Amino acid sequence: MAPTRDLALASALIRAETYKRHLLAGDVTTLETIAAEEGVTAPYIARMIRIAFFDPGLKHQILDGRQPEGLTLQRLMTRPIPLVWAAQQTLYRS
Repeated sequence: MAPTRDLALASALIRAETYKRHLLAGDVTTLETIAAEEGVTAPYIARMIRIAFFDPGLKHQILDGRQPEGLTLQRLMTRPIPLVWAAQQTLYRS
């Protein structure tokens, strides 16, 4: 089966990585600052940025269009994400 990139999911991952980099570089100091710049709420940014701390293997799968079937942006935004990468791999494998 040919890879099918989930554009919403890939875009969210890229945005989340950008938010993380701005925080780590000290360009911004709070999620509220990012939210104001993006025109969204701080809780939305808090949910979104969790994707930046996702398992690197799953990140590559998302960007390559090979993400597991159950791995969707809706699922990531509305459900808890385990902190342990092995648990993420197990959860999203199917």
